[in-house]
Amino acid sequence: TPTEEGIRLFRSMDAKPTDTTNYQSLVGSLIYLIYTRLNTSYAVSHLSWFMRAPQQPHLAAATPVLCYIKPTIK
Repeated sequence: TPTEEGIRLFRSMDAKPTDTTNYQSLVGSLIYLIYTRLNTSYAVSHLSWFMRAPQQPHLAAATPVLCYIKPTIK
């Protein structure tokens, strides 16, 4: 699976915010890939919940999805 099992993402008051534009671009690209890689749909939809105000843990959770997709790019 493209995410760690049992990962729970939520908004935290003490987590550092991340760049909203970069996060939205990353997740938007992953949403586009859902059409060709359905096995990533749960992980990407979970990441998209935090598009409005992403924090560092949300960006860190997107990294395994990218690592999962990277070997399949031709």
